[in-house]
Amino acid sequence: MLFLGETFNLLPKLRKHRAGRYRVSVRAALFETRVKYGRTSYITGLYNERVDESILVKACDEPYDHIIVWLDRIGITAVEFLPQGVSLATRSGSPWMYAVIALDDHVEIKSKPGPLPNIRVRKGYDDVLVRYVPLRDTCGISVAFGAGAVLAVVSHTQRDQNNPVYAEMGEYAIWMHCPLAADEVILAVWSLLPKGTDLKTYGLVIKTQRKMVWLSPLITADLYQLLEATQIANDSIQAFYYSDPSKAYNHVVGTIPTTHASSGQQEIPTLPNSPSYQTAAPGDLGMCVQDWHYSDAPLTGVNRVRLCMEGEYCIGLLLQYDKYDRTVGQFRYDKDIFDYLFKPAYVALKQVL
Repeated sequence: MLFLGETFNLLPKLRKHRAGRYRVSVRAALFETRVKYGRTSYITGLYNERVDESILVKACDEPYDHIIVWLDRIGITAVEFLPQGVSLATRSGSPWMYAVIALDDHVEIKSKPGPLPNIRVRKGYDDVLVRYVPLRDTCGISVAFGAGAVLAVVSHTQRDQNNPVYAEMGEYAIWMHCPLAADEVILAVWSLLPKGTDLKTYGLVIKTQRKMVWLSPLITADLYQLLEATQIANDSIQAFYYSDPSKAYNHVVGTIPTTHASSGQQEIPTLPNSPSYQTAAPGDLGMCVQDWHYSDAPLTGVNRVRLCMEGEYCIGLLLQYDKYDRTVGQFRYDKDIFDYLFKPAYVALKQVL
């Protein structure tokens, strides 16, 4: 075997820095050392104090919520510390990445992360931006839809339920909300993708110990045959991520960590047998009958109903039971929310065209 040029010079450094495994305090300042190979440079060390030939990559007072590790088949090309809500730009020449949630004072960063999931950066989309949505202390998840695809995912907490993403999506986005009780655990998440393509995520299915929630546009039996439900998370889920809707050519949605085929797999959900709901609506050629998205919830056991109002119109309801909540319509925290009904026997709807 013959090694020429830079490969020969790289071998001693690879022997000295095997496997790229670093344990550092992420609360302190962070320094790194690098070696360049071709057009790419690789991290050969991470330290909490300055060493020879090291550079500062994070000050001790720099705020952040998660750590992104970029790598290829040789080693780690970059480590980034990002606060919540900041979009993530892919790096040229780094086809893999994984995320570490900054929950502890010390973390391990590895060039071969083992059970940590790698997220494949799709070829041809060098400018894809990914937004990170942590689920810590969440009391609900909202999903925005447009043009038959998931556009955004928002996590709510009791302290901060409204979110600027509502305004960013504009008036044409349709929102669906999955409320979560304090002791309600997400057991699995499936993504609904058109078979044979990953250009967009049609919807999400979330399963807890108390309910199965379909967050998607209307799915008929014929359409369901064209979709593929893939489990992307189990009960170890810590966050969602989705492509920045203002920058993305495709709509990527995923979870951290990602479920592997060998662990935590559950039976693929079957399409719910929802009653069809059709109504006459004005169209280009006069009145026509259209299918409308359908959602329902039982009134048995309801303790309270909260109304989501847009002006004088009710656009959604949140029904609170003893151990869980459900929603119908669009329940949005950027609108006016009222506690209106207590233990209702029925709810009447007045439809206005």
